[in-house]
Amino acid sequence: MRNFFRALRLALQFKLTLVGVITCSIVVALFWGANVGVMYPLVEVVFQGKAAPQWIQQELDDSAEKIDALERQIASTVGRLKTTDATERRSLQQQLGYERSQLQSEQLVHGRLESLQPWVDRYMPSEPFPTLVAIIGFLLLGTLIKVVFLVGNIILAERLSQLVAFQLRKQFFRRTLRMDLASFGDDRTATLIARFTNDMDAVTGGVQVVIGKLLREPLKLAVFFGCAGWICWRLLLLSLIVTPPIMYLVSRLASS
Repeated sequence: MRNFFRALRLALQFKLTLVGVITCSIVVALFWGANVGVMYPLVEVVFQGKAAPQWIQQELDDSAEKIDALERQIASTVGRLKTTDATERRSLQQQLGYERSQLQSEQLVHGRLESLQPWVDRYMPSEPFPTLVAIIGFLLLGTLIKVVFLVGNIILAERLSQLVAFQLRKQFFRRTLRMDLASFGDDRTATLIARFTNDMDAVTGGVQVVIGKLLREPLKLAVFFGCAGWICWRLLLLSLIVTPPIMYLVSRLASS
């Protein structure tokens, strides 16, 4: 692995290509997350038959009702705190903290919806079917852009891996030319040919995987976790806690 990392360090010599690979990976990850995020309004439009302005206004009204209910609940809890005894005070304080956190989360959602509403009212259609067509059009456009940058990422990763292999081959050739003629026996020649062919192909493939998929896929995972945490971080945390033991039990049952 140490020698492989030495080969990876050669990629730092080609800064523009490396920056292109990283940029394409980031764009692919962002559009992948955006395409997944489009599914929610698409489902809302299809099943509720609402246009985007109507949908966001309904969401704002629902959010305002939740905020009013939480504010009344907090006021009730504060009033109970003033009259309760010390035994129930601790549980009420915990309840009050939870209600205030819920209120802050709902106010944050309400603020985001209010910031989006002018853009939705201005640019989105006011009828359900044109809204559905627009969302599908955005989805297709995002997929097309993602595919273009994915192709660019693959091409640049392949170019970078071949440039690394070219640098390695030049180093091997220089060192081979400095070797004594007596060192070229039958066994040594076969070993050198194997280094120039099979080993070089393995290094090239490894560099391509590390710079391509190993960089791109974690970025997609990070975008996915970011979107999931933005929607509901509690559900994300619960999923991260529950999923590993379930996967372990399923694997044990499958192997038994």
